[in-house]
Amino acid sequence: MKALEDFITTEFKRKAKNYISRHPREENTIEWLALMRHHGAPTRLLDWSHSPFVATFFAAADARGPGAIAVWCLDLDALTRRAQYLLGAPGAAANLQYFELGYEQNISQRDRPAVVISSEPYDLNEHIVVQQGLFLVSNQTEYAFERALTFERALTFMLYPYRQRLSESLEQVVAVKLVIPSGLRHEILYALERMNVGWASLLPGLDGFARSLETLCQILGRGQ
Repeated sequence: MKALEDFITTEFKRKAKNYISRHPREENTIEWLALMRHHGAPTRLLDWSHSPFVATFFAAADARGPGAIAVWCLDLDALTRRAQYLLGAPGAAANLQYFELGYEQNISQRDRPAVVISSEPYDLNEHIVVQQGLFLVSNQTEYAFERALTFERALTFMLYPYRQRLSESLEQVVAVKLVIPSGLRHEILYALERMNVGWASLLPGLDGFARSLETLCQILGRGQ
């Protein structure tokens, strides 16, 4: 899988410059991965937001069918402490969130212990800023290239090394899943739209505006 990831990343770097005028520096791994993720290429990154409102919007907007809406909450401090413990570097690993400092040594190499860290690019693009975004990244890549894999399944694979902390008391858990009845979807979208949390604000540009009209049609269709 590492060879496949290297191939996909190299191909994207080679050819993306034909489509965009401004691109990351060659050595800036996290910005390239973030750019790939934004445009739909498979990567080892999972998208998250510091904002519960942004996270709830994406969960509700992407929900299809009668199933419940799920919002996941993570204890980032617990993830960092666990990574520090597994890597045997309780002091130095505190800087893991600055992706490039720890990527080559701890994340890109498969012979390291299975760890998960939160990360964000040093140079934040417009979408990451407005979405208050960050990424979850693991040195295990198998889940990243299963295109049919759901977000929840990918997260389960990613957090497998921390499974003993997914069922303990609430004060100690790494991840909590909040389930919202799907019948509240339109009410949620309406309330968030009034807070200016929607496609138009979170995806600046014509694409975001066009998608916001779809959401507006759904809201108006329900009489909100």
